[in-house]
Amino acid sequence: NLEGFLKEWGIEVQRGTIFETNTNRMISNNVFWSLCDFVDNDFTANMYQRSLFPTLPYCRPLKATFTESGIRQTHVLSQFTSGSGIYPENDSNWKLTEDKIIGNVPGIILCEASVSPDTPSSYVVVFGTVNFINEEIFSETSFGNAEFALDLTNQLVKSGEELSLTSKKIGNGYLSILQDDQQIMFALFVVILPVSLL
Repeated sequence: NLEGFLKEWGIEVQRGTIFETNTNRMISNNVFWSLCDFVDNDFTANMYQRSLFPTLPYCRPLKATFTESGIRQTHVLSQFTSGSGIYPENDSNWKLTEDKIIGNVPGIILCEASVSPDTPSSYVVVFGTVNFINEEIFSETSFGNAEFALDLTNQLVKSGEELSLTSKKIGNGYLSILQDDQQIMFALFVVILPVSLL
């Protein structure tokens, strides 16, 4: 099962949803949708230096159950601010109090397994929300989600070639034509073209 697999890799997906009390980090005043921080380590250094922030809307809390165990090491890649906490599932009597703000709740954790420095490492990366790769969030340049996903993939693959995404957006456009143009097109497609085919 998935829970057992993640436990072997030192990652636990906890119950509840992460909330944020820092209003400077909230998006649209939503306590469950805010900007997070990258934790400064080898996997996030590029994003950390550029001060790009990911957003993890409606995120489940994650926990690293160990830092190092045998050939495996866990790394928290992104966490919520010191004003964050965990809103429990199915608790209609829950009220926000100071003791519920636990702070620095992880939203992205990576575990690396390496047998020796000469062999390639294996990786497991867990995101607390599928919304990390939401199309609208990925296309929004003010969030660091798309750039981080590419940067992390490039680091983990180590192919020597950089992957990149080109934003594509198909939108509805309108063809505005004048009344005279409409009459010419009508004559061409309804009268002239059918007559010429006879």
